[in-house]
Amino acid sequence: MIAAKDKTKAELLCKMLGYPLERENYFASVEQLSQANFPVYVIEQRVGDLILIPSLAYHQVQNVVCTKLS
Repeated sequence: MIAAKDKTKAELLCKMLGYPLERENYFASVEQLSQANFPVYVIEQRVGDLILIPSLAYHQVQNVVCTKLS
């Protein structure tokens, strides 16, 4: 997730990576996001957690399926 105030910087990073910021079918890797010259927040949501995304904050969501071993 990035703050709305960093949109211009994020657009430049995405352009460097070869995709537009507002493309819905591309997910930047943590390695790619580590090149940012602005804060990038990575949050791992667990069962019971509530994540609030601030208005106009750009974000991507990656669903990870976990199985519980008995």
